[in-house]
Amino acid sequence: MLLFETARTYILHLMHTIKQIIENQDQFKQEIITFLKKDLQGSLDVLRNINTDDDEVNAQLNGLKKKIKKMRSPSIASLFFSSDKRNEKYYAWWEAETEEAIIHKYAKID
Repeated sequence: MLLFETARTYILHLMHTIKQIIENQDQFKQEIITFLKKDLQGSLDVLRNINTDDDEVNAQLNGLKKKIKKMRSPSIASLFFSSDKRNEKYYAWWEAETEEAIIHKYAKID
């Protein structure tokens, strides 16, 4: 039972309030955008550098490349709470300690 309570406390500790999300995104908007764009570009570069003669693998690689290209600007913007086209499930959070953008899922409290 102690493990469950510790895990529950940890999960509740990680949940951000709407106010915290808005403040974090306002303060670190450019850092979030820059990090996520670089991360997407890095992923695309890794996929481009995979060389294989396997047609099935190449088909999968091409599919992943298309998905990453499609995810660029509109998806990043939708991760901001103040966006007109806000994503209903996920939001971006700037983690100052590690200097990286993290995509979190909105938590529902019952």
